[in-house]
Amino acid sequence: MIIDNIKNCEKYYGIHPSFKAAFEQLKAMTADSEPGRYTVDGDSIFVNMAAYTTKTHDECKYENHKKYIDIQYVLSGAERIDLIDADKLCVTEDKYADGDIAFFADNDAQTSVTLQAGDFVLIFADEAHRPCMADKNEPSAVAKAVAKVRV
Repeated sequence: MIIDNIKNCEKYYGIHPSFKAAFEQLKAMTADSEPGRYTVDGDSIFVNMAAYTTKTHDECKYENHKKYIDIQYVLSGAERIDLIDADKLCVTEDKYADGDIAFFADNDAQTSVTLQAGDFVLIFADEAHRPCMADKNEPSAVAKAVAKVRV
């Protein structure tokens, strides 16, 4: 995982050949961007834009993807995300074949980060994450863009 602010994203372009294009699309997004999918390079790079209210810890599940790296970028509001190596969790729903996602049982041995507007977290394929959580149990309206970069 990498946690940083979008103003520093150029530092990460060299990690993956598609990161520059993904970050450029993220930087073009605003909190007022229409929710939905923004295609950058077919199924290799795309961005999902969403607006929602953060939820309680118990309402959120750990998830993991094998085909895509996530770059989760908060445009407005604040959101807590828990992160942990996927191999430390027990799968409760395996939907990798149908939708490149699996869900996991809870685990308290995680790293938690609160993203404010302008912050992003880069989540690699071997890392599980529990997004969309209210920071300090205080729900927040969030606008977030998630770049999906094929591994």
